[in-house]
Amino acid sequence: MKRASERTSREGAGGTSPSSAEQLRRIIAARARVEEANTELRLAVKAARDAGESWAMIGATLDTSRRSRPAGVATSLPRS
Repeated sequence: MKRASERTSREGAGGTSPSSAEQLRRIIAARARVEEANTELRLAVKAARDAGESWAMIGATLDTSRRSRPAGVATSLPRS
């Protein structure tokens, strides 16, 4: 990271260049998409469980095991 004395006139008051600001916006947008995908995954897993699918089959579909299941999936999906 540049020191304040090394910043160019192209950089804004916050110390980010226009291209840096664009990259930060990309990060924010990507994070929002990840959150949306995680929500969709949880809903899909819940729907599969509600339909009677086993954790073993869901894990196989996700190419994962009980130990590597995404954090919060099991605890956030109570059985109906």
